[in-house]
Amino acid sequence: MKNCITPERSASNIAINLYNYFQKTNKSIEDIADDLGVATRTIYYWTSGQRIPNLNAILEITKYLSISVDDLLV
Repeated sequence: MKNCITPERSASNIAINLYNYFQKTNKSIEDIADDLGVATRTIYYWTSGQRIPNLNAILEITKYLSISVDDLLV
């Protein structure tokens, strides 16, 4: 099952995608956190793969970045 999606792999994809999309905004982590209404450390957790955003956060993030959920998760 070489291409099987595991929780670790999913978390890694989300973290990488979040990091890349947040970099494209040209905003600081602090500004992104303020805009999303979360703590700065939460952004660090998400972009490092230590935690995965919950569904509500994913919807807010995709709205904020003007991307689809698929863009973030795949």
